[in-house]
Amino acid sequence: MYDIWRMQAVNELSELQAKYAALRNIPSKIVELETSRVSIKSTLADSSGAKGGDTREDALLNNLVMQQELEEVLKSTKKDVERVERALHALTAENQKILDYFFVSPRRGAASMLAEELGIEEKTVYNRRNSALRMFTMAMYGNSI
Repeated sequence: MYDIWRMQAVNELSELQAKYAALRNIPSKIVELETSRVSIKSTLADSSGAKGGDTREDALLNNLVMQQELEEVLKSTKKDVERVERALHALTAENQKILDYFFVSPRRGAASMLAEELGIEEKTVYNRRNSALRMFTMAMYGNSI
């Protein structure tokens, strides 16, 4: 049976690269929304007050809501990344490297590559990977496991 703590740790590490990408992409999407909001506002000002539901007003509201949601996602993602980075920085350089090769930036043949680089057997690499996951989890969530 796979432990919940292990699955959570693997998920946190495996999602890190995608979260870095989100931190790069979300701000530009927010700028796009701000830019498009200016054009929506100008068309609202130019409209003659059509009767019924005004799709321009809906577009403006949708834009505002989407921007608000993206700003919240950005804050949350920043906090997630900072938490994972703090936990990784609490580990030894070797443990960081092991977790990077297996989970953060997975490499094909990670175990054999690490065995060669560290001068140890592959079985020992897997033992150290498990130990590094445990240490990472303790750094993330506290308590000994």
